Amino acid sequence: MNDTLTKDSSADLPEDTATRYEQFFGPLFFEPYAIEVAKRIHSIPFSVVLEIAAGTGRVTRHIREHIPYSAKLIASDISEEMLAVAKKTLSHLDIDWQNIDAQ
Repeated sequence: MNDTLTKDSSADLPEDTATRYEQFFGPLFFEPYAIEVAKRIHSIPFSVVLEIAAGTGRVTRHIREHIPYSAKLIASDISEEMLAVAKKTLSHLDIDWQNIDAQ
């Protein structure tokens, strides 16, 4: 009998990790936070909004819903893989995605 586990190398791809992060952690940990953050946006006339550390876009979606459509939303993150998930999920929204290191 072979006790060695067969490892699926495709499961280690960064984009798979980002997808799993969104799928499992997003609803549990980040959705309540996203709703709360967006509720704190007051209805003043924004022209540009910058989100830093957008990750998979869970907060980004709520921000986009709470700011005027005419306002430009720039969502940024250091992880291209996380942004790829966000871009795919939120492709129907007008968001400028930027891969940046905000440190």
